Formats: sequence, structure tokens, C-alpha cells
Amino acid sequence: MDDSQCPASMKCCSRACFRQCIHKVSVKSGSCPEDRLHCLSTVRHLCLQDSDCSGSKRCCPTACGRDCRSPLQGTAPGPWAGLPLAEALRQLPVRHP
Repeated sequence: MDDSQCPASMKCCSRACFRQCIHKVSVKSGSCPEDRLHCLSTVRHLCLQDSDCSGSKRCCPTACGRDCRSPLQGTAPGPWAGLPLAEALRQLPVRHP
């Protein structure tokens, strides 16, 4: 199974011991700013993923839940956060079909 067998809004991915079509996840450029505050109220999520946020804003973890924030530009998202984008791209694993 490969991407050509999935609907346009989905991608073929490995799940456990098989491959299946799952919805594509949109990840915007830049990384989330660090939030050093401690929450004194209940946790409240105002977004779940980047596509919930307008424009270039990202859905970022904050002290009191997730919220749409302007990203730090020129840095990589996810586990490479804080690295210049070019450096993060060099560290990506190479996948062979």
C-alpha cells in the first residue's frame, strides 16, 4: 500500500504491523516559544493541532494548556526545536522505499 491508494486528504503510514491511510497533519514552520509560567487555573486547550490556528500561528503547549502562538521563525519544529532549519533538515533520517 502507498499514498496513491489513499484519498487526497490522507497519507499512507505504518501503524503497528500494517499500513493504513490516515489524515494528513499540517505542521507549520518555526518552533513554539517556551512558556516558563506555572498555571494556577484549570488546564484549557484552545487548539489541538497547527491547522486549528490562523495564518502562521502554531498550536503550542503553554502553562495552562494549548494555545495559538506566533512561532519563533527560522527554527525547526518538534524534536529539532531550537535548531536552525537547515541543520534540522540535515539530521532527518533518510527513508528508502
